Amino acid sequence: MLSLDKYNKHKGERKQEKERLKQEKIKAKQKEKAQLSLTKQKPKTTQNYKGAIKVQKVKKKKKPTSNKKIKKQCMLLAKQIVYKRDKDICQHCKVPVSWSNRHASHVIPVSMDWRLALDPLNMKVLCYHCHLNWRHKHPIEAGERFTKTFPKRWEILKERYADWPKGSISITRLEEWFTFLQNYNEKC
Repeated sequence: MLSLDKYNKHKGERKQEKERLKQEKIKAKQKEKAQLSLTKQKPKTTQNYKGAIKVQKVKKKKKPTSNKKIKKQCMLLAKQIVYKRDKDICQHCKVPVSWSNRHASHVIPVSMDWRLALDPLNMKVLCYHCHLNWRHKHPIEAGERFTKTFPKRWEILKERYADWPKGSISITRLEEWFTFLQNYNEKC
């Protein structure tokens, strides 16, 4: 058993050790703040004609593009290609469509698998009515009609669907698709 003197001695050493660690943490934080203040740009201030000080926002460095941004860009490009290819005519009722009445409908639904969501061959133009009241309510009939109407496109889609690995799409794969779609769009 420890005597009272030894206990107090250990207690004092522990207090000193805690204090030393606390001081080290404070110094580390101060160094970190100093480094951050050197790397960050400080906002510029200007005075307007009334003498009020106006702080300008500092421009942030651009972050690398995320999967979501690239997916969105790819989807927009794919839709543009589909609209050009189908000449803004509904593939079901053959009525010319434009703007909010124009929908790019997926043959193999995105909910089933994301791999072919960005493929222009997997999309067709439908009017609002045909897309919501026919395609979504009668998907089997819509699929059969597509296979009869566009047999070559259906064969290509089946091959692509079988070849691609399952799972989420990597950012490199998305970037490859984006360049492919850009080149494809320029050719149209």
